[in-house]
Amino acid sequence: MQPLWTPSPDRLASTRMESFRQTVATDVPEVIDSAALHAWSVREPAEFWRRLWAYAGVIGDPGDIVFDAGDGSVRGGRFFPNSSVSYAEN
Repeated sequence: MQPLWTPSPDRLASTRMESFRQTVATDVPEVIDSAALHAWSVREPAEFWRRLWAYAGVIGDPGDIVFDAGDGSVRGGRFFPNSSVSYAEN
């Protein structure tokens, strides 16, 4: 099945996700495309979310724990369990 629409390379290059990927790639050279970014985010969930919090400029305190694995899986985990944010400010 063919997609109904595919963005142009210029449009893809101008997305916030691509900007974030490039920011990560400065320190994590294997993050060469969005698939690699996804794979890295699964391998290193705490680092991914720590960097995304900073990149997005979230107003608040992320707390001292980025990712609590809980039962040992990402699905059973909790992100930023000690955080405090103001939804109104963000």
